[in-house]
Amino acid sequence: MQQFYLHAKIHQIPVTDKALHYNGSLTIGRNILEEIDLQPGERVLCGNITNGQRWETYIIPSDEDNACVLNGGVARLGEVEDRLVVMAFCLAEEAPEVRTFHFD
Repeated sequence: MQQFYLHAKIHQIPVTDKALHYNGSLTIGRNILEEIDLQPGERVLCGNITNGQRWETYIIPSDEDNACVLNGGVARLGEVEDRLVVMAFCLAEEAPEVRTFHFD
């Protein structure tokens, strides 16, 4: 039987910018996406460690290293320098190894 498992996590990424008047999504630096194999358009669950907000969205890549931009309505769910956990899940027969990118 297939179940949903965590397959990638970005831990404690700081929000670097906000763009309220954007169609919506989460912009993440390509350097991070490539290291943990997250894809543009991939669905993610985000948790704001600073204020407790949670939401689902999709990823847009940025050429700026370590970028983390809240776009559209989710720009109201955090502030620059807030810390996020970004989690991606997959459907699989057994739990995969979780790829993690950690900010200190």
